[in-house]
Amino acid sequence: MVNRTVVSSALKFGFETEEEKNGQPVIETKTISNMNGLASDEDFQAVAGEIAPLYNKIPDIVYRVDTVALEAA
Repeated sequence: MVNRTVVSSALKFGFETEEEKNGQPVIETKTISNMNGLASDEDFQAVAGEIAPLYNKIPDIVYRVDTVALEAA
């Protein structure tokens, strides 16, 4: 058995730019660190909805990035 502990969490936005590299769209990202790792995915989505307008763009994708520590039980 393994114990999983969230060490840190971040909210990451992905914005598709008008640029292309090798025929693929370039994704610009913005990251907000020090999020509460115990917050639910719904809470992360709600915060993203409040913060995204500050970038004057609509994000194409929102990521939740968790760093976890794994320890043998």
